[in-house]
Amino acid sequence: MMTIAQRLASGEPVERGTDLGIPGYESLTVSPENPKVFLGDAAIEVDRSNLDAYPF
Repeated sequence: MMTIAQRLASGEPVERGTDLGIPGYESLTVSPENPKVFLGDAAIEVDRSNLDAYPF
């Protein structure tokens, strides 16, 4: 994510609880398998009825 890169480049920390200001990423958690991996909660459900709403 560019938001994390921008924070790190500015000298701001990225840690448990960091709010990236993006829905689903208001309180990052740390992966139990790898402390260098941060997780958010921004799952989306895509099916035929809403596929056109996403640019992929």
